[in-house]
Amino acid sequence: MFFRRISSDEKRRSVVGSLLRKFGVACGFCLWIGGLFVLYKNGNALETLSAEGKEGTKAVSVMAISIEAAPPFREVRFFGVTRSLKQAVIAPLVSGRLDSRSVEVGDAVRSKEEIARIDSSEYSHLVAMKKAALSEGMAALNQGEADLERTSGLYREKVVSTQNMERQSTSVSRLRANCEVLKSQLKEAERKLKETHIRAPFDGVVTRVCSEPGEYLTPGTPVVELANRDVELQISVPETMLGSVKKGVTLKINFPMLGEKEISGKVLSVGDALGDDQKGVLFPVKIGLSQVEWLRSGMTAEAIFELPVKGRFLVPVAAVCNGDGESNSVFVVRDGVAVRVPVRPEEAIGDSVTVEGDMKEGELVIIGGHAFLSDGDIVAVRLWNGS
Repeated sequence: MFFRRISSDEKRRSVVGSLLRKFGVACGFCLWIGGLFVLYKNGNALETLSAEGKEGTKAVSVMAISIEAAPPFREVRFFGVTRSLKQAVIAPLVSGRLDSRSVEVGDAVRSKEEIARIDSSEYSHLVAMKKAALSEGMAALNQGEADLERTSGLYREKVVSTQNMERQSTSVSRLRANCEVLKSQLKEAERKLKETHIRAPFDGVVTRVCSEPGEYLTPGTPVVELANRDVELQISVPETMLGSVKKGVTLKINFPMLGEKEISGKVLSVGDALGDDQKGVLFPVKIGLSQVEWLRSGMTAEAIFELPVKGRFLVPVAAVCNGDGESNSVFVVRDGVAVRVPVRPEEAIGDSVTVEGDMKEGELVIIGGHAFLSDGDIVAVRLWNGS
């Protein structure tokens, strides 16, 4: 039997080889485990895809809100300022010094009440002169008529000539005409004297004082401005409202500066638009108001028209889709599926719109997430909470 001595190099190579074999076995085991894991994951993925293929497409997350019934009426509001039905600038018809003024701003006056007076001394003297002239003229006429009567008797007895008779008759006619002129002059002088008393033409309130006592006034110079207690409201409406705003229509009038006080009103007239520019023209509307104690000219008021609403259902504007550029539709959720429903929009009310379509009150209409939604898609619905 022979024995061979193993060198140190051979021992080293033997150890390295043993380690390499063990490492290879370990790597192979790891690869085997990794392969099993991959196969497991792929198997789950295949099962998932298979399951989705059986159940349909993945649910689309959307936001929806309940469909509401459209209100029977909608309110349209227009602001305006109240003004008096009657307004007048009170001025004298004769010239002269303003002798007195008995009213101030805010004073109430009655019809025919004296509110100011022009110095009447000049007009009083004029009346006296015209009366004296008329008296003189009447005396001359009486004398002329007496002379004519005597001349007529002598003419019948053929004592005076026809020429003298005609001359006397003409003189009497001239005296009569002069008396008529003097009567007219007296009447005009008395009218001017009466006009020195400036009176209110109707019941009202003094809104402005224009002249002070001592000033010399000519005819037409304003003394005071007067407005009656009965007031009206004037507003302006666009052309689109002319079909609804007609004479005789009743409405509510709100006063926002007085704690939302409210009275009734009636349309008195609808005027023509002013100007030639047809862009954005407005039409003046006068509204008569129920007369109450606190009502004054110059108040801010709001005319509230209640107009009938077209369309049965109310949906947010965001719910309406315009798919092909012509037809409008909304997506309604039915049994977890988005169903496209054609609609016809009617009227905008705030951020909503009234529509006509095949839907029911209380159904859910999609308002968010429908940009890429198709008819028949499964949806996961989140209800809109208003925030």
